[in-house]
Amino acid sequence: MRTQNSSVGRIFRILFLVLLGVVPTMCGEYLNLYKRLGTELNVPVQEQLTLQNWLQQGANACHDAHQRGSDASLHCLREQIYARAGIEFDSVSAHSVLDLMPDHLLHSRKGSCVSISFLTMLLAERMGLAFMSVSLPGHVFLNFSGDVNWEPNRKGYRYTDTEYAVKYQISPQQFQHLSVTQFEGLFRYEMGNRDLLARNASRALLSYQHAAQLWKDPRIAGNMAIVLDKLGKPNTALRILDSLWQQGERSEGLVWNKSLLMIRAGNPQAQVLAFVEQARAYSITSPRLTALAQRLTMANKK
Repeated sequence: MRTQNSSVGRIFRILFLVLLGVVPTMCGEYLNLYKRLGTELNVPVQEQLTLQNWLQQGANACHDAHQRGSDASLHCLREQIYARAGIEFDSVSAHSVLDLMPDHLLHSRKGSCVSISFLTMLLAERMGLAFMSVSLPGHVFLNFSGDVNWEPNRKGYRYTDTEYAVKYQISPQQFQHLSVTQFEGLFRYEMGNRDLLARNASRALLSYQHAAQLWKDPRIAGNMAIVLDKLGKPNTALRILDSLWQQGERSEGLVWNKSLLMIRAGNPQAQVLAFVEQARAYSITSPRLTALAQRLTMANKK
């Protein structure tokens, strides 16, 4: 009988804490994603609980602001991320995969656009705000309710779509509005990039392969080709880049990597030069591509 009373008492205590807002009561899609990644990356349970408690405290602090409307909610959200947590952007902060995780960001207080966006989305989700992550070449930012863009690297600064388009030299139609699944693909792509920098090519390849199943972006295949080349499979890597080119992917990085792979795979230098000249016809050029074309031209004259 004592055991039953004790169990009932614990249940009532938990319910009481829930009513006070001490125990997290919401478990949204992004929090579920964080939990899965945390388990996969062996993030200690206590670190995960610390983050969840921080999220609930932030949501509680913004409760009154949320009742006043979206502007007040976003102001409070900004205060929680950049003032209360003291988060600052640091382009070189994510040296390892764990540096990308929101729990690590709370400790280091320095993060990339991906880690800052992830933490912001977790809190926004807990607050009940409508948002979506938006991917650009080499960047990610947030959009709230289709109206407000949130720049994670500038403490929530509100750039317009036009300003982003000019900065990244793309049209607003090329913005990728990501679902939770696609954001996971982006995150795993960044995991692969960290592993590649750490010279762990095998693990990077696994991350890229997983990312490609979740998010369709040519950068994943491009980086996968780089990894395959490092693993001694230049011909397989070259086929991937050939496929991207045939699909209409046109970028300086693709041309550069494909040219180098063609050379390493033993393609005739005249063939490599012809490809670089073909890229120039698409207005794809750069100092390094120009220098490569000059070297290939000189080699063909000998």
